[in-house]
Amino acid sequence: MEVKSWAMMGFDGLALLLPQASVSTIELVQSVQPVIEVHGSLGTITTGGKGWPVFSLDRQLKPLSGLADEHKFIACLSDADDPVFALACEVVTTISDIEPDAFKSIQDCMRIASCPVEAVLYRDNQLMMVSSLPAMKQLLLMELH
Repeated sequence: MEVKSWAMMGFDGLALLLPQASVSTIELVQSVQPVIEVHGSLGTITTGGKGWPVFSLDRQLKPLSGLADEHKFIACLSDADDPVFALACEVVTTISDIEPDAFKSIQDCMRIASCPVEAVLYRDNQLMMVSSLPAMKQLLLMELH
């Protein structure tokens, strides 16, 4: 399936692209409750009767132990209608006019097993990391245990 639009989440100087269809809702960081239900998360955000464990990442995609002051938004990511996790970020925007050949895949010899980056995109004088919900889920929910 070809992705038609992307959610660009910015944090710690990094631009991370995930398929827009994975984003269920965007909430304000003040909505995070300090209830830890998933190891490594910073709390939980509940909206629409569903809860998402909240994570905060640095520019190397390593989990942080707290929310940065610059974080203003929480992008709640879902697989179909099932909450998966939420990411704290400074900015969230939608990008929808990307040609498929603009993405540069990470070659197998350059991949790092623990890194969820699948491709890169250089656009508007910015290098963006491209990932997927399954790759980010592997990083945040499976490797932390």
